[in-house]
Amino acid sequence: MQVRSRSPSRERTSRLGGTRKPPIIVEERRQRHVSREREPVRERERERVRWNEPRAWNTFYDDEYGGYDPYHFQKPPAQNNKIIQPEPRRYPPPPPPRVSSSRVPYFEREEIYASDTGEDIEMDPSSRYIRRRPSSYSRRSWSHTTSLQRQPAVRMNPKDPKDVTVHMSLDAAPDLEGFLEENARLRRLGHFDAALSHFDETLASSLDNMYVRVQYAHCLYDARQYRKLAELAKKYPLAEEDSFDNGLFLNWTLLLRKAETFSEFDFHDTIEEEQLITQALNGFHYDRLDSTDLQILTLVVCMSPEDKVKDIAWYRVLDTLTSQHRIWDFRDIYLALEEKFGFKEARDVLYGPPLGGSPVNSIIADWSEVDDDETMLFGTLDLFASLAFACMKTKGNSKDAKKCLQAAERLATLLLERNIASLKTRPCLMWIMAGVFFEEYSMNRLEGNNISFTGPFRGEYRVSTRIFPNDELPLYAPHEDEIPSWSPKASGISDEAKKTTRVVLKAAEEIGDLPVQVGCLQQLLDQGSDNPSREIKRINELWMSAGNMASYLRLQLFRFMLVKTETDKRNVRRAILEHGESLSGGFTEYCRCMILRALSSKTWEKELYLDRANDTFPDDAEEEEKEEEDDQIVKYPKPSKGEVVTRDVARKGGLKRRETQYEEERKKVEEEKTKKLELEVRERREAEKDVQIKKLKEELEALKRERPPPAMQAQIAWDEWGVAKSKKKKKERVEGGNSTRDAVDTGLSGVGAADEVEIEGANRVTRRTDSERKEGTGTGDGPTVEVVD
Repeated sequence: MQVRSRSPSRERTSRLGGTRKPPIIVEERRQRHVSREREPVRERERERVRWNEPRAWNTFYDDEYGGYDPYHFQKPPAQNNKIIQPEPRRYPPPPPPRVSSSRVPYFEREEIYASDTGEDIEMDPSSRYIRRRPSSYSRRSWSHTTSLQRQPAVRMNPKDPKDVTVHMSLDAAPDLEGFLEENARLRRLGHFDAALSHFDETLASSLDNMYVRVQYAHCLYDARQYRKLAELAKKYPLAEEDSFDNGLFLNWTLLLRKAETFSEFDFHDTIEEEQLITQALNGFHYDRLDSTDLQILTLVVCMSPEDKVKDIAWYRVLDTLTSQHRIWDFRDIYLALEEKFGFKEARDVLYGPPLGGSPVNSIIADWSEVDDDETMLFGTLDLFASLAFACMKTKGNSKDAKKCLQAAERLATLLLERNIASLKTRPCLMWIMAGVFFEEYSMNRLEGNNISFTGPFRGEYRVSTRIFPNDELPLYAPHEDEIPSWSPKASGISDEAKKTTRVVLKAAEEIGDLPVQVGCLQQLLDQGSDNPSREIKRINELWMSAGNMASYLRLQLFRFMLVKTETDKRNVRRAILEHGESLSGGFTEYCRCMILRALSSKTWEKELYLDRANDTFPDDAEEEEKEEEDDQIVKYPKPSKGEVVTRDVARKGGLKRRETQYEEERKKVEEEKTKKLELEVRERREAEKDVQIKKLKEELEALKRERPPPAMQAQIAWDEWGVAKSKKKKKERVEGGNSTRDAVDTGLSGVGAADEVEIEGANRVTRRTDSERKEGTGTGDGPTVEVVD
């Protein structure tokens, strides 16, 4: 850009006389426009010179400066009409425009006076316009604002008004304020698809600007697009010249560090949390709180220990926010404190010592009367809807929840009367879902009643304490191999509430609000979906596409409570192993190890996962021994951020007593198994004994059938002896040549003897005496008979 300024008139120039001066070259770089204390007359005259307005120069400078100063130039420039442009290596290109706290891009101005020979013109040392260097960030604060500086001016000699050529080099850049304001508005309304598309169309070329890049990162984080955020961090890694004195650098690194814990992506050279938090708290000043300061403060609250958060001068922050009506910044700060301390304690931290009464009353008193502005109405509606969810986290807050819902309803009515399209915004969708949650809250069901067990063992059951739409599914870490049965906790809710939830889900899909989509799908699971696998599959797809790997792992761990068959067990185990190791730690890692232990079939795998789980939550039995017997403080492993433990009251008292109780339950089960086994053995033995007795009886009967009674045995023996004797006699008679008659008589006598034995055998038995048995002798001619009992 070139501006050629001439003297007011040729006649005046010739009348004033004087030799022609060489042209002066001025290279000017714009700097931030700030107010400066100047003499009114001198300021007006400089503007006239800039815009080539006529003026009685001799009169003004004679009165103001006392005439022409011959020593204005300590070294007169050489006579040469050739214009010399500055060398690039001597004058490097200017940096990109910065953006102020109000998101207005400003420029730095540096003017260089040079002669036509290329040498810098040495001005009066008392002059403040010799050379201006770009201002650096203040060491007293990491805010990105600069100190006040005086505007440069071009001095001209009124007594020698020759032709002067002024060359100005300006860095032209589009005005980003309007684009950033529109992007922030879309992000606050939950229109993330439109916000990201708007950025790609208008602001993608300005990513080199640190402020633009930070705002784009916040938009990606709110939309839960962790995969794109990781790609952005990889494209713009940390540089050596980055310093903690820069507020934008702190904002950028804190946001990446927080996103890394949720997404489990590698964000490339992130700095440790403790170092970032220390630098942020040490450099924080309350004089001027702009948007960057409040974003840093919100991130510090989420990532710092509780004692450091309480040390912040919150009364100064609260005064600034309320006096300037910055509703969105207040909403972010209060919800961050609520997630850290809880609903009531967050009020005490922000407003000071406990004042009594409900925290809702203090907030309504400050923000019930707001300006009739759309941005203020949306911000206040979002605040009261979020407070309603926070009230419903614990039982007994029905009155506070009703107050928040009534205040939100009044604001929503005003917005919908102006534009019915406001219904498809996150604040209105939050208000609608708060009504659905209040119906479930009124059912007064205790947390944990929707999980049942079939065995004596009880593991750890935890539910998320974050509010909608950022709440998570519950988790269960088994103690042994038990698999609990999970059932929807709001299965008795009305059909109208279920229909409303589906309508909100559809609206969230249209505007691209991924957190609200997941929140509605989880609520449908709690309401008793007819096909839970459909909602689980949809949540799985959303988290995988966005890169939220921590929530994806939690979903797979939740599926453990829905296992019914061996195929389900294998699928859940495969999904958990495919995710890989968890970086979140805490109860999530403990739950992962215990579930893999329960789903493993090999003994060495069970022992390996149990050791890992114990490393996650080490045993603190020594401290437990110091506790009193009536101590009611729960010394279980400390829940991770955003989680609470649901347990039976009888098992409170510490890890050691829990293990003792589990050991007693295990012994009881073993005793029952032993008794049952003994009873089975006894019954089996009795059954076997009965079988043996029956068998013995059968054998005895068979033996009796084979061996007749003693009387029959004697009779049989006698008959056999008689037959043998008759045969012998018959043989002898045959051999002796006896007559046939003698043979017949002998046979008849033998037969008669046999018949006589048969008749009297039942009444007469021949026995040997004991003495005869010992001596082996008998009496009579009959056979010797041994009675078998």
